Amino acid sequence: MSPAVKRPYDASRRLAQAELTRRHIVDAATPLFIDQGYEATSMRQVADAAGVSLQTLYNAFSSKFGVFSAVMDVVIAGDHEPVALAERPAARQLHTIDDPRALVRAGVAGTVPVLARLAQIFPVLRAAAVSDAQVAERYQRYTIEGRYQALRVLGERLETLGALPDGTDATRATDVCWAVLSPDVLDLLVRHRGWSIDQYATWATDTLLAALVPSRRR
Repeated sequence: MSPAVKRPYDASRRLAQAELTRRHIVDAATPLFIDQGYEATSMRQVADAAGVSLQTLYNAFSSKFGVFSAVMDVVIAGDHEPVALAERPAARQLHTIDDPRALVRAGVAGTVPVLARLAQIFPVLRAAAVSDAQVAERYQRYTIEGRYQALRVLGERLETLGALPDGTDATRATDVCWAVLSPDVLDLLVRHRGWSIDQYATWATDTLLAALVPSRRR
């Protein structure tokens, strides 16, 4: 009788199950953070909401910040797919648009849905950044540095197309986009002043066209 041949260990099913568990935990944790805030939400509450043991939760995420960070990733992306926003169709198409007016409109159309999703948790993120150093770093990376770098595509593309008014370069154009397409501005106008997301998007488009595309090109 020939000796039994051991099959190589296939970890793919276990990894897939672990990923499903992580996604389920993130989905369960999201409303807790939005409704209660970062500090008031405990790992025990997250585990209970997800229907997993505390040990399973810590196996998936080593800390509450780890859970919150994953929640932020999903909220901003709009899904669980591990694809950076810069690699998604809405961002990639900006490199191919040659009409300045269409470029600005596409930039707003691609950015506003991200800001609208972020608006759900933005007050929590901003409040937690005051007292938690890890969240503060996340706040800086998401709402300051990362957003600025993403919007550089607009500023640089407008400069390349020769669309900017005299005295405005790619850096100044990016600054303007960064200020107008801001979670702070959306929060003020939508949450505090009662604007709809569509009204904000229209205002942002009109403001950027007026500031960055001379009337002769509009």
